[in-house]
Amino acid sequence: MADAALIAPEEGRVLRRAGFTAAERTVGLVRVQIFSRATEAEARFSEQLQLRLPGPRQAIEAEGMQWCWSAPGEWVVSVPVGTEAVVIESLRSRCGDFFAVLNVITDSRVCLHLSGTNVRELLARGCTVDFHPDSFCVGHCASTRFADIPVMVLRPGEDGDFLLYVDSSYGDYLFKWLEAASRDC
Repeated sequence: MADAALIAPEEGRVLRRAGFTAAERTVGLVRVQIFSRATEAEARFSEQLQLRLPGPRQAIEAEGMQWCWSAPGEWVVSVPVGTEAVVIESLRSRCGDFFAVLNVITDSRVCLHLSGTNVRELLARGCTVDFHPDSFCVGHCASTRFADIPVMVLRPGEDGDFLLYVDSSYGDYLFKWLEAASRDC
């Protein structure tokens, strides 16, 4: 599901263990918010954009973008780095009469790509979300607390990898937590 163009190759810190790898990735991020709380608002907005927007705990890939449901009327969209302004203009032109706020959040987030045979075990050490493949399937995402900080967790593909999006001010803490928690992985 994750388009290779959306996730840059290893660019930042990398932590390698026998059964676990964590690597910082550079990802362009756009937040899309609508403020209508009418029952059918999200469906109408989806129709207006001509996209099937994801619902709770879902992520989809459409038009070279990965849309993650974040909250009612809110999505975080992964795009190739450097294309955020173009994506915002394209989406804005399709919003019609919807009051939507679209803003770049690339610099405010860190993306960690987690992989390896022990990735689910390590994720379970940090939060209570059930990461079993039957519960947290491809295309699932969740905003939760992980290692005592707010994160968005995404399972983008069949390979068993996960992406963690965290506020950049928590990036160092989370990387150090992963380093300490994965010593026996």
